[in-house]
Amino acid sequence: MSTATHDPHASEAVANAAEKRWAIIVLAIIAMLVLMMIVTGLHWAAMPPSRVETVDVKTLHVKGEFVETNLGTTMGADGKVLVRLLAQQYSFVPQCIV
Repeated sequence: MSTATHDPHASEAVANAAEKRWAIIVLAIIAMLVLMMIVTGLHWAAMPPSRVETVDVKTLHVKGEFVETNLGTTMGADGKVLVRLLAQQYSFVPQCIV
Protein backbone atom coordinates (compact mmCIF):
# COMPACT_ATOMS: atom_id res chain seq x y z
CA MET A 1 0.00 0.00 0.00
CA SER A 2 1.05 3.48 -0.68
CA THR A 3 1.74 5.67 2.26
CA ALA A 4 2.07 8.89 0.22
CA THR A 5 -0.19 11.63 1.42
CA HIS A 6 -2.45 13.27 -1.10
CA ASP A 7 -2.78 17.07 -0.96
CA PRO A 8 -6.45 17.92 -1.55
CA HIS A 9 -5.53 21.42 -2.73
CA ALA A 10 -2.99 20.37 -5.39
CA SER A 11 -5.52 20.45 -8.23
CA GLU A 12 -6.65 23.90 -7.14
CA ALA A 13 -3.06 25.15 -7.33
CA VAL A 14 -2.64 23.66 -10.81
CA ALA A 15 -5.88 25.30 -11.97
CA ASN A 16 -4.84 28.67 -10.52
CA ALA A 17 -1.46 28.42 -12.25
CA ALA A 18 -3.15 27.63 -15.58
CA GLU A 19 -5.57 30.54 -15.17
CA LYS A 20 -2.71 32.89 -14.32
CA ARG A 21 -0.74 31.68 -17.35
CA TRP A 22 -3.71 32.30 -19.68
CA ALA A 23 -4.33 35.72 -18.15
CA ILE A 24 -0.71 36.70 -18.81
CA ILE A 25 -0.90 35.43 -22.40
CA VAL A 26 -4.16 37.30 -23.08
CA LEU A 27 -2.81 40.51 -21.54
CA ALA A 28 0.35 40.21 -23.65
CA ILE A 29 -1.72 39.80 -26.84
CA ILE A 30 -3.94 42.77 -25.96
CA ALA A 31 -0.89 44.90 -25.15
CA MET A 32 0.71 43.92 -28.47
CA LEU A 33 -2.44 44.85 -30.42
CA VAL A 34 -2.73 48.21 -28.64
CA LEU A 35 0.95 48.89 -29.32
CA MET A 36 0.44 48.03 -33.01
CA MET A 37 -2.48 50.47 -33.20
CA ILE A 38 -0.45 53.23 -31.56
CA VAL A 39 2.56 52.68 -33.84
CA THR A 40 0.35 52.57 -36.94
CA GLY A 41 -1.48 55.74 -35.93
CA LEU A 42 1.76 57.59 -35.25
CA HIS A 43 3.23 56.37 -38.54
CA TRP A 44 0.20 57.50 -40.54
CA ALA A 45 0.18 60.86 -38.74
CA ALA A 46 3.89 61.38 -39.43
CA MET A 47 3.68 60.35 -43.10
CA PRO A 48 0.39 61.53 -44.65
CA PRO A 49 -0.47 60.60 -48.24
CA SER A 50 1.90 62.31 -50.64
CA ARG A 51 -0.65 63.15 -53.31
CA VAL A 52 -3.93 64.64 -52.18
CA GLU A 53 -6.19 66.30 -54.72
CA THR A 54 -9.34 68.20 -53.91
CA VAL A 55 -12.30 67.69 -56.18
CA ASP A 56 -15.00 70.19 -57.09
CA VAL A 57 -18.09 68.00 -57.10
CA LYS A 58 -20.12 70.59 -58.98
CA THR A 59 -17.92 70.43 -62.10
CA LEU A 60 -16.53 66.89 -61.87
CA HIS A 61 -18.95 65.48 -64.44
CA VAL A 62 -18.69 68.44 -66.86
CA LYS A 63 -15.11 68.12 -68.11
CA GLY A 64 -12.02 65.98 -67.73
CA GLU A 65 -11.59 62.34 -66.92
CA PHE A 66 -14.94 61.75 -65.21
CA VAL A 67 -17.39 62.94 -67.86
CA GLU A 68 -20.40 60.67 -68.28
CA THR A 69 -19.09 59.07 -71.50
CA ASN A 70 -15.74 58.11 -69.91
CA LEU A 71 -17.23 56.21 -66.96
CA GLY A 72 -16.94 52.45 -66.90
CA THR A 73 -14.27 49.92 -67.78
CA THR A 74 -11.80 50.31 -70.65
CA MET A 75 -8.89 48.22 -71.88
CA GLY A 76 -5.65 50.12 -72.42
CA ALA A 77 -3.22 49.56 -75.31
CA ASP A 78 -0.78 47.86 -72.93
CA GLY A 79 -3.45 45.39 -71.75
CA LYS A 80 -4.19 47.10 -68.44
CA VAL A 81 -7.79 47.52 -67.41
CA LEU A 82 -8.83 51.03 -66.33
CA VAL A 83 -12.00 51.54 -64.30
CA ARG A 84 -13.49 55.00 -63.84
CA LEU A 85 -16.44 55.32 -61.52
CA LEU A 86 -18.00 57.80 -59.17
CA ALA A 87 -18.57 56.61 -55.61
CA GLN A 88 -21.58 58.19 -54.00
CA GLN A 89 -22.80 57.65 -50.48
CA TYR A 90 -24.85 54.53 -51.22
CA SER A 91 -24.15 53.74 -54.87
CA PHE A 92 -21.65 53.76 -57.70
CA VAL A 93 -21.96 55.25 -61.20
CA PRO A 94 -22.07 53.32 -63.51
CA GLN A 95 -23.81 50.56 -61.59
CA CYS A 96 -22.59 47.77 -63.88
CA ILE A 97 -18.81 47.41 -64.21
CA VAL A 98 -17.91 44.72 -66.74
